[in-house]
Amino acid sequence: MSYRLSNGYVSLPSRYGVGDSYQHHVDAGRRSPRWNSKDLGSNRHGRESPRLYGLSELERNIEAAGQLESDNWMGHSKEYSRRPPSPWQTDRSRSVSPLRGIHTLDCYSKQPVSSEYTRNVSSPSLSRRSSVSRLSTWSPEECGMEAPLSRRGWSGSEIDLRASLSESAQKRSDLVQCLREAQSKLEEQSEELKKRDKELEMSRAKTELLAVKQKQLESSISELEKEKGWLEVSRFEDKKQRGELQDRIINLEMEVMLAKSSLENFNYTNELMNQKISVGNDEVNRELKTARENLVYFRNRVKILEAEKNQAVEELRKLQEGSQLALSQTNEANQRATETLRTHQNLQDELADLQLNFNNINLEKELLSSKVLRLEEKVSDLTLRLNVSQTDRERYLKEKLELHRRTQELSLELERAQRGREGFNDQVSDLHIELVGAKAQANRQDQEKVQMKEELVMLKQVNEKLTTELGQIQTSLKNALEELHHTQAENKISSNLAAALEAERKQLLEEKQTLMAVVENEEDSENIKELRASCTHLQEERDRLQARCHDLEVTLDQAHEQLGSQIQEQQQVILYWKERWQQTAVSLKNTEELLDQERAQFQKAMNKNTELLQDCEMLQTENEELCELRSTISRLEDENNQLTKKVKELEQSNHLEHLHRSLKESTGETDEMRELYRELQKSHETIKELEVERSDKELEMRKLKSENGSVLRIELDACRQQLELEKSRREILQCRVGELESKLAAERRGQDYLVEIQSSVTQSQSLERLLEKEREAKKQKDELIFTLKEELEELKRKKSGDFKASLEEVDSELMLVREELQKVWDMLKTKDSELEEQYHELESARDQYTECSTEKIRLEQLVSSLQKQMEEKEQAMKHLQHTRLEKSEMSIEKSSLELKMAAMQDQNGKDFSLNIGSVSHNELNSPTGCQNDKSLHQCSRCDVFLQQLDKAIKGCQERNVELQEQKNQALSSLYQLQDILKDLTKQTKVNEQVAQALQTDNETLKNQHRLVTEQLKGLFKEKQNLTNAYKKIPQEEKPADDWAEKSRLVKNLLRSVKANKEQSKDKEDIQEDFPVPSTEVTEKDINKLQRQLEEKSEKISTMASEIKMLKEKNESLMKGWYQ
Repeated sequence: MSYRLSNGYVSLPSRYGVGDSYQHHVDAGRRSPRWNSKDLGSNRHGRESPRLYGLSELERNIEAAGQLESDNWMGHSKEYSRRPPSPWQTDRSRSVSPLRGIHTLDCYSKQPVSSEYTRNVSSPSLSRRSSVSRLSTWSPEECGMEAPLSRRGWSGSEIDLRASLSESAQKRSDLVQCLREAQSKLEEQSEELKKRDKELEMSRAKTELLAVKQKQLESSISELEKEKGWLEVSRFEDKKQRGELQDRIINLEMEVMLAKSSLENFNYTNELMNQKISVGNDEVNRELKTARENLVYFRNRVKILEAEKNQAVEELRKLQEGSQLALSQTNEANQRATETLRTHQNLQDELADLQLNFNNINLEKELLSSKVLRLEEKVSDLTLRLNVSQTDRERYLKEKLELHRRTQELSLELERAQRGREGFNDQVSDLHIELVGAKAQANRQDQEKVQMKEELVMLKQVNEKLTTELGQIQTSLKNALEELHHTQAENKISSNLAAALEAERKQLLEEKQTLMAVVENEEDSENIKELRASCTHLQEERDRLQARCHDLEVTLDQAHEQLGSQIQEQQQVILYWKERWQQTAVSLKNTEELLDQERAQFQKAMNKNTELLQDCEMLQTENEELCELRSTISRLEDENNQLTKKVKELEQSNHLEHLHRSLKESTGETDEMRELYRELQKSHETIKELEVERSDKELEMRKLKSENGSVLRIELDACRQQLELEKSRREILQCRVGELESKLAAERRGQDYLVEIQSSVTQSQSLERLLEKEREAKKQKDELIFTLKEELEELKRKKSGDFKASLEEVDSELMLVREELQKVWDMLKTKDSELEEQYHELESARDQYTECSTEKIRLEQLVSSLQKQMEEKEQAMKHLQHTRLEKSEMSIEKSSLELKMAAMQDQNGKDFSLNIGSVSHNELNSPTGCQNDKSLHQCSRCDVFLQQLDKAIKGCQERNVELQEQKNQALSSLYQLQDILKDLTKQTKVNEQVAQALQTDNETLKNQHRLVTEQLKGLFKEKQNLTNAYKKIPQEEKPADDWAEKSRLVKNLLRSVKANKEQSKDKEDIQEDFPVPSTEVTEKDINKLQRQLEEKSEKISTMASEIKMLKEKNESLMKGWYQ
């Protein structure tokens, strides 16, 4: 090269051209198809500073060069076929091709040295038209997708290239389709997010409405409680009045006794007067006058007492009617309270459902947002990879162009060396330099081999890690088997529990036998029947326990089957995830082409941003409208303040001290209040309209935010803050409106109080009228009493002894009636106490039912979450299977590459080492190295992912154990609820029996029997107490007193028996104390007694009717509480 530059050497032209045509002059030089300058000398001297070409121009020049060079090569082969090629020429011809790695191994090992070599050059290797001209069209994606050309066995024809191009086109189309599907999925997810946002807003509105309804219900409940308090106060007053009436009756009886004693004294004085007639007529006359005056006085007194007695009877009837009305009112109040409680519970259930839906929607929204963020991260990673691949592509193209230039230069130098011997030394020096470069490349190739060996060691380590992971999976399976054994042990424990329950049942049977012995001593057949019924009940429960044990065994078998199916499903999931990992790797490689399309979409997005700026201007106008709305809201606030002031003035004017005076003025004020209420309603409607507009604007703002991105976020945040301020103001307005409504309600109550006062005034007037009528009736009764007293005096004179007997009978009858009334009163008290206890039990049962319903909902949620977790586990296992399959494929590919490299070294030897060096240089520049690095990176990710999966599987197993425990707890709570419901049904039966017992005469006995039956039904509840008490009982027989000291049930039985005996003794004593009178009775006395008996029978009939009314009321109360 130095000789050429110093002497200005120019190669000689050839005199033998194609078709016997003359070549160019020496000064002009020979035009080579790849030499783009006009002068040969200028090109040779200007080679060190060549002109920089564009990619498109270079590709065109390469294609034109491929066409012309093939023709020139054929022509020159005819010229130089006469003499054999030199060894330098053969070596140079081997290094000329720019695609040394594309040719097969046969073409380098078996090259002819004869003259026919030049004619058959195109047969063993690729033509320049099919190799060099097509290199610029190949993309780096195709080089990354398939194995490099140096590692494939090409047949040397254009068919393979076309097949590879068709495959690359198909893969590009698949990539385009995948990215389109991903884009459609993203759009669907955004639409779902919008829908979920709308649903969230609807649920929030529903929750607000439910909160308002709940407040209304609470206010109504408070009003009902107030009414209940008033009713209790009225009932207490009625009780006081009844006590006062009883005191009056006692006083009347005392006065009657005094009158009787005075009459007896009078009769005694009359007898003394008859004996002492001889004493003196003067003293007799005086005593007669005093006696007559006393008689008149006592007659008047008897009339007054009878009138008071009649009044007391009438007041008793009125009090009974009042008590009936109070009971009816209490029934209605209780029904209202139950209805309000039901509505309150329904609203609470609806609130709970809405809150659950709201939480589920929030969770789904968070999941979708996390998925979107993941996709955005993946897109960013793909963009980075695209940029890297583009830079690599540009670098590869530049290197290819440099290689083409070098090949052109070398081809020109070879032609010049063949035509002239003068530049031979320069060419030899160039070849020496190239040989040194080839040796350096061979050394690099050795280094690459060492690196490949290290990578194989790394892969072996990865395989060892995978084996360890398999061992961990096996340990997890062993843990699952241990859990199965644990469940079997639990089954054994349940069987032991069943045996313990049977032992307890035996103990209970022994206790039953002891109780039967106690009952047989007292000869009470009814209690024996009830104990037999309890025995049958115990047998039924034992059968239920056995059925439950059988069900538990069936559930255990099902759990075994489910575990086996879960193991199989996990294996299937592992395989699925292996396949999925392969697909994702392919899709990641294919997404690089679609990023160009995303750039075009980015330009479209820029155009959309310009449109969004216009929308921002529209938003500014809408903000102005919002300012106008704020001004309207402030105006409404001022109006509300004015209304509050007016309400305060009205409260001051409507004071209770001026109720009677302001009746006429209140009509005008009520009209004003109605107008104010209408204005408030209008303000409510305007506020609702503003809220609707605000919600619409929020939706528009969200849409704009989703479309615009980060440009309008600041403005939208400012608008959001303004909307939050408006929300706070609206809440303040709502509070003020609520205060105004409460004040209006207080004023309405005052008006109602005025109306009640007016009604009370009218009632007082009607009562005054009734008093006047009663006074007239009293006068008539007084006249009748006076006549009756005269008749009584006559009868006393005639037959004083008979009259005494009749008075004693009347007293005894009055005492009996009084005792019956006390008994009825005691019965009513006991019924009230029983009803209160039943009401408390019903409330506790309702609370338990609500708790069970909430637990059921929670369990359903847990089941749904577990199903989701199982699905996620299946996906993770499939992903693992996919990764493992990829690792196995990579190891197989690497082993095949090592075998190919060994075969190439054996066949080619030292002569072929240069070509291998060039091939290794191309492989280093090719993207396959990047692909291997990516595969290693992917394997490290797989390790991390496998560790996460192991942790997730362990957590899922722990969750399954927890869920099984929760299921067992739920089943136990359900069984407890069933027992409680059974007890409630039994209590209803007992209450029906109590209602029927009111018609019979032996009420106390039947009540005691029912108490005994209830105690026997509560035997299971007192099981522990009984076992603790009976542990100390010896085997010898003991009297009934010892039993009474140890068990409650026996004490109650003995008490009931003793009470029955005492009642029978009391009845016998009463019969002995009141014998039948043996005196003779006249016809008039018989008629009087008959009348008294009729009156008593009427009283008894009235009492029976009252008892029936009470019975009906009790039944209605029971029905209301059970409803």
